[in-house]
Amino acid sequence: MATATRTCDEQDCIEQTSRPSHPLCYEHYLEHKDGTISPCSDCQKAYKPAKYQVCRSCNRSGTGWDHPPEPECQPPPAILVDAVELVRRNISKHADACSNNETNTTQYLVEPLLIGLGWDIRNPDLVIKEYRVEGKRRSRRNIRVDIALLRDDRHPIAFVEVKRLDRNYDPQYMDQLENYASHMDNGVAVLTNGRHWLIGNVTDGVAQPPRPVDIQNGSAERVAQILNGFVGRTASDQQPSTSEQIMEVLKDYRRREAKRRRRPAFTILSDETIALIAESKPTDTNELQSIKGVGPTTLRQHSTAILKIVAGQQP
Repeated sequence: MATATRTCDEQDCIEQTSRPSHPLCYEHYLEHKDGTISPCSDCQKAYKPAKYQVCRSCNRSGTGWDHPPEPECQPPPAILVDAVELVRRNISKHADACSNNETNTTQYLVEPLLIGLGWDIRNPDLVIKEYRVEGKRRSRRNIRVDIALLRDDRHPIAFVEVKRLDRNYDPQYMDQLENYASHMDNGVAVLTNGRHWLIGNVTDGVAQPPRPVDIQNGSAERVAQILNGFVGRTASDQQPSTSEQIMEVLKDYRRREAKRRRRPAFTILSDETIALIAESKPTDTNELQSIKGVGPTTLRQHSTAILKIVAGQQP
């Protein structure tokens, strides 16, 4: 008889298998050891952020964890999960080439993830290599960032410093990261050798303590989830979605929901209904319910997510 899959008890975890001797997956097990998350004081089953007393399910008094998941906890797009898996294969296949060459590291390990994160690396209005920023006033030097990610108004929102795969981090690299951060008001500073990513939010030119991400550690979904929360190209950075883009995101949402509910995909949304939604672009539930194939059940279970997708937001 097959053993049932052990699922992680952290409420925002995406179906990860827990450790044999612990109710959490490895990623959340480390967060529990650090004191970031803790068991719900009521049910003692689900885990939640340590600063809250109870989990969402037990939040009857209004004093517990009732806010929506943070951006990092939103389900990642399927294209990004595929990109993480591709980079994992490339790390094994092209390790020698990437260990000797920073350009290869960028091409095989960094750029596939940027594409999965929604960045068009061939569009110089969004992604610029060797981006020049002004140096410190006292030195009057110019410095160049390996990769700059820009909003549609060409304002940089992320600087990415790339090292070759075999280079380990040292204090000099952290100084370099902090130097880059000092040249942006708010955004994200990234240091990566293709496998290990150090990602820190920047506030008023100061890099916050970075979050380490190991591309090889944990499920591809979890790695994609964390990366997307920091450097995913969000709806506020993009032009309005086309009908084709809306269809793709709706199909991705349908796939996840079908997997979560263990139901055939067509019972969530049919191809015809998806096409009609993408074409009409409803802005509220009244417009949505007038579309063929959107019944009371679909409206009750999926209307919020569908309207967010049409608006170009994360469902």
